[in-house]
Amino acid sequence: MKADKYVIPGSLGIWRYKQREGPPVVYIVHLPHKYTTRPFTDKKEAIRFIGWPRSTPTGQAIREWFEQFNDEAKVETTPPDKFQIQIQQEGFGPEAHAEEEDPTANTKMVT
Repeated sequence: MKADKYVIPGSLGIWRYKQREGPPVVYIVHLPHKYTTRPFTDKKEAIRFIGWPRSTPTGQAIREWFEQFNDEAKVETTPPDKFQIQIQQEGFGPEAHAEEEDPTANTKMVT
């Protein structure tokens, strides 16, 4: 798994991993001055954690690096095939669509 990275030596490290399973994209943010490293699945949360002001050139560069990856909004969905539609309509047999019966219809009352 290849990572895209943005590193400012001694100040900040960001790695972006695309995954096949689980969240599609994970950002690992390392802040050496805070002695912490955290994973994020949301760009906004990662930027908030970094806390670099937008008004500085570095803050703008960080936001531009995040914005170059706009593929997160594209979630691939496959249309259901005919078999899936048939299962949703018919179920797995006649018992799946039987009318709901009174649960006490086949019981005996003890007096």
